Amino acid sequence: MCQKNRSLTHIGANRKRQEKCQENRPLDNYLLKKSIQLDKNNANAHYLLGIYYQYENEHDLAVNEYKILQEIDKDLAEQLFELIFKK
Repeated sequence: MCQKNRSLTHIGANRKRQEKCQENRPLDNYLLKKSIQLDKNNANAHYLLGIYYQYENEHDLAVNEYKILQEIDKDLAEQLFELIFKK
């Protein structure tokens, strides 16, 4: 019984963390886009935005960030490619 209660508490805590992360997603997306507006060659922002889009199942937008990264930072572009097209 105690073991079961501990598991349910753990699940509840994880759910709260996930909900908190989901609340922050629009802000994260906004900040990354704003960062790119300020510096179009910000490779880290393009990379993170590509990861964000992939996580949100926006494959076309993730690929677009990959294409932009190819011109800015080939190493980060390769890492993003592996995340987008992993099998």
